[in-house]
Amino acid sequence: MRVTITGGAGFIGANLVRTLEWRGWDVTVLDDLSNSEPDTVAGTSARLVRGCVTDPRALEDALAGADAVVHLAACTSVRRAAAAPEDCHRRNVTGSVRLLQAARDRDLHLVFASSAAVYGDATTLPISETAPPAPIGPYGESKLAMEEAVLRHGQEYALRTLVLRLFNVLGPYQHPDHSDSVVPRFVRAALAGQPMTVFGDGTQTRDFVPVSMVCAVIDQALEHGSTAPAPVNVASGTATSVLQIARTIAAVCRSGEAVEHRTGPPGEVRHSCGDPRGLRKLFPTLHAGSVADELERTVRWHELSAAATAPPVAR
Repeated sequence: MRVTITGGAGFIGANLVRTLEWRGWDVTVLDDLSNSEPDTVAGTSARLVRGCVTDPRALEDALAGADAVVHLAACTSVRRAAAAPEDCHRRNVTGSVRLLQAARDRDLHLVFASSAAVYGDATTLPISETAPPAPIGPYGESKLAMEEAVLRHGQEYALRTLVLRLFNVLGPYQHPDHSDSVVPRFVRAALAGQPMTVFGDGTQTRDFVPVSMVCAVIDQALEHGSTAPAPVNVASGTATSVLQIARTIAAVCRSGEAVEHRTGPPGEVRHSCGDPRGLRKLFPTLHAGSVADELERTVRWHELSAAATAPPVAR
């Protein structure tokens, strides 16, 4: 199979490239590198097309000969989206519409990575796909608009589509400078022997999902041509506090549980946990993986990355 991954040089994309490459599939990455590094796909056989999904020429090049496309490209930072909502809308919504038109012209299978941010601060947990969307801010709003565009193309133009609502994904290749996630920031601090900065009291919870599980879902979706008429949660169904994540990282890094509490940004979701029953029904053989194991893999990747970028020792 020939698969194009938009945003494939980012965190999830870098892991997915390696998953699909292991399958022996031909992979093309379309990425403008505005929120990623080219070295994330270095050492793989993926073809890198440098460009944005809003650019028709870049799309044409990246989709040439493709059988399927995985749409990961987006403005992924909640804070950057809030600071520049028009740019967020252009990248996320306009880019998605142009990709959908190109996919429709080529009759491609399209898998879209949406976000649990479309739910906002839901009061009933775990959150099922039937919960009414209530996004907070431009990022969640744009993701919801992207979902609606994908589903509409599936309904009106018989485009084969699958919308996945990802909860809090963690794993290797997630750079602290390119992410709002606490995990890479905690790991960087712990490895440096510094306290981990926790916003608020740390008892806020998230549904942390191993990136290996996300890649397995997309892998199976591509292999079987999976589609769904509505979004599907990619969640573990388990709520984990930020302090629990910090403690696990500290144990893996053997750094002690030093944390520094600070006032969090306004509008932050307090608790989030997804209902995974729809996912299990669609992919009954899926192995969810372990958050603890993924955290250990993440720490080891950060250690190797730090060693690779460290200046030479003077002799």
